[in-house]
Amino acid sequence: MESFFPNCELFGHVLDYWSHLLNFDEDLRSNLSPRRLFVTTTLMLFLSVVRDFHIFLVALDFQQPAFWIIDNIKRDDDTQHTYAFSHVPRQIPQLTWSTVNNTTECGIFTMRHMETFMESLAQDNQLSRLQVIYLCKIINSDYNLLKDSTLHQVVEFQKLTASNRNQLLKDAATRIHARLTEFG
Repeated sequence: MESFFPNCELFGHVLDYWSHLLNFDEDLRSNLSPRRLFVTTTLMLFLSVVRDFHIFLVALDFQQPAFWIIDNIKRDDDTQHTYAFSHVPRQIPQLTWSTVNNTTECGIFTMRHMETFMESLAQDNQLSRLQVIYLCKIINSDYNLLKDSTLHQVVEFQKLTASNRNQLLKDAATRIHARLTEFG
């Protein structure tokens, strides 16, 4: 959870957990809403495709990166024409909250994109608020095995004096930034 500290990069396993939470939330969405599937950073994505009464598989591996078309039919012709993926327009939306220099908090932006794709959002310095919202959602999730322990630590933290809490936060910031510098 240290990667939720301001100006820290988000670790991949946090995005993996976020993907799981969003998939659980998809079950609560209206049947009229488009269904979304969120995959983790370590999994490959397999999509069944139906084209001209034929079914084949498209596999995407974002770790490699690699893209496969897996089909039972041996094709000697131009596969780009057969599968027509070269003609599929690539869409990169222009977002109202796009940044130029903020590469550190791209994980928080990614979490927001995952949650709100097909909706609009203005940035309005919301990163700090979003960090707190996402951290609270993860901590309070019924799928969090450490939920009770973490909430107990929060209660104990709140019992400390303001100066002790500030000192602990300052020490945490120093440790986090040192660790991030060490592991780059």
